[in-house]
Amino acid sequence: MSDKDEIAALKARVEELEAKVYPSKSTFVPKSDAEWIDEMHQMRERRMNLASNFHPDDLRAMEAAAPSHIMRGIREDRHAPTSPSWRRPEKSDDRRAAAASGSRSA
Repeated sequence: MSDKDEIAALKARVEELEAKVYPSKSTFVPKSDAEWIDEMHQMRERRMNLASNFHPDDLRAMEAAAPSHIMRGIREDRHAPTSPSWRRPEKSDDRRAAAASGSRSA
């Protein structure tokens, strides 16, 4: 090998090693705000399309598991009282009965 060939081979080897140590510049280009918002909106739309579409077989299975009239009752029951606080105390019942009969209690 001549000196010129040896120098060319060493330069090629140095470039190869530098390429491993110092990787090439990134090709990343930041997106504009409008592009980012549009991409996120499309992602959410795709996700919600999967969540909201029930197959007819699924709808029939849900109806069989919990019929509409039962579900309607459950929705109406949420407005019902949950504690006995809506009832009058028994003492007031006794007083009203006593007042209605005309007797007095001390």
